[in-house]
Amino acid sequence: MKVLRPIEMQKAMIDGLEAVEVLDAIIEEDLEKAKGDSAYINPDKTFKGGFEGCVRFQKEKKGLADENARKLCAYIGRRAGKIA
Repeated sequence: MKVLRPIEMQKAMIDGLEAVEVLDAIIEEDLEKAKGDSAYINPDKTFKGGFEGCVRFQKEKKGLADENARKLCAYIGRRAGKIA
């Protein structure tokens, strides 16, 4: 699956892709990038440290601001069924 960045996300949404599909593609890319980095990801593809581990990964590896990292991790947690 092609990974979309902010400008591509806007175009994709205009072209009819659902925002959820775009975010799912980004999450999948994150997991692939971090797969070999045992400091962040467990063998079962969960973040070490749970929610806070996810936030740390998003901030340190992707450079997201704290608020954005928390929002993305909350979304990831809801999609994974770990946050209601």
